[in-house]
Amino acid sequence: MDIYTLLKNVFVSSSKHCVYLKIPNTQIDEKPPLVQTNIVAGEYYFRIWLAEMFLKDDRKLFKTFVPVVHSVVKFQFGEKGVQELPYIAGPVNLNLSSSLGKGVSINHALTNLLPFHGGSISIAAGLVAYQNKNYAEQLITTLNGICGLLNVGQLSSILKVVDVAVNGIQTMVSGGEKEIHLIYNETFAGTTAGGGNQLSNGYIAIIDAPAESFDQSKLFVKDSHLCFGDDVASAKPLVGYDYILLRIELTQNRDDLQSFEEFTKLLYEAVKKGIENKPEEAQAILNTLRLSIIESEDLIAYDKIIAYQAFLSTYNSLVNTTSAIPVPSTARVARRLAATNIIGTTGSKLTLSRLGSKISLQVQNIHKDYNLMEKINENQTTYLDMLKTSNQFTIDGLE
Repeated sequence: MDIYTLLKNVFVSSSKHCVYLKIPNTQIDEKPPLVQTNIVAGEYYFRIWLAEMFLKDDRKLFKTFVPVVHSVVKFQFGEKGVQELPYIAGPVNLNLSSSLGKGVSINHALTNLLPFHGGSISIAAGLVAYQNKNYAEQLITTLNGICGLLNVGQLSSILKVVDVAVNGIQTMVSGGEKEIHLIYNETFAGTTAGGGNQLSNGYIAIIDAPAESFDQSKLFVKDSHLCFGDDVASAKPLVGYDYILLRIELTQNRDDLQSFEEFTKLLYEAVKKGIENKPEEAQAILNTLRLSIIESEDLIAYDKIIAYQAFLSTYNSLVNTTSAIPVPSTARVARRLAATNIIGTTGSKLTLSRLGSKISLQVQNIHKDYNLMEKINENQTTYLDMLKTSNQFTIDGLE
């Protein structure tokens, strides 16, 4: 039995009834305002966050039991087919040791940034209290560490740890005394699903309460906190109920490409060949990099061309050769360089001084013995000017 089905069956068998509600955008007070976006295959990544958690003042929960947040996401991961990603976090991981009777703004990632290639996305989450035995917290911490490996960097390279995590979680869920406090499971699809439940960004509240206990139209989210009141201005933090607040993030850009060891290793191999004035060997490595990006299941189709252009621009910026490697000259590449942190700066505008300084630092790290460093050290802020006037590198829209 897969872990998603196991968790779902445990939740259902508990006969626990919880309120769960997708908070309408009109009831969310954030800056900048949340703009609702529906997920589209090949165009968006998604990530699930535990935004907030509230445990009412129940001392038994910590004295006799250990509260644990479980989650699992089931989705289509390229040619690998349907993939399950489990996660588990206990009091230590979520900093809950002194949280009884008050809300804790956690913003704890339950998943990696996951590409949506189409099909359906199933999410199960819950708060389960396990009997506090000597080994419980140690086991939870160990499993959290294993699951945490799935939440950073290049997912395809670390999927081998999934089975280890699943086996440990199955052992916990299947045995021992436990209490189910909060349960949630739902299946979503993209915009192409006719009449389906489309996944969109925003907040989902799961509350341990009968549906009729309060008016759901009076639930609001203010700065990632679940609140209750007549309107968003007067609403106060919700108290008196156990609850968790999930946040669904959708984005079209990754900001962690430098953590993709496969890509960065090829980039710096190409840079080395370029600096050694071996442009043909450098181009062969860049071709391998391009193929790796195209074949990557970790990237959405929308992002692959932009990601390669960003790496290619970084190559040309670092090498400063006259080799016949094309240099993209678009404001979009400039924005991508910022978004991916390949050259550092984030924001709507890159300045030559900040960009040149970062490029200088990267060249130092890669190759300290070349004359190029002497030119940069004379005046870091003029490096991009030097490249632009030599017709080797242009980025439209930079000021």
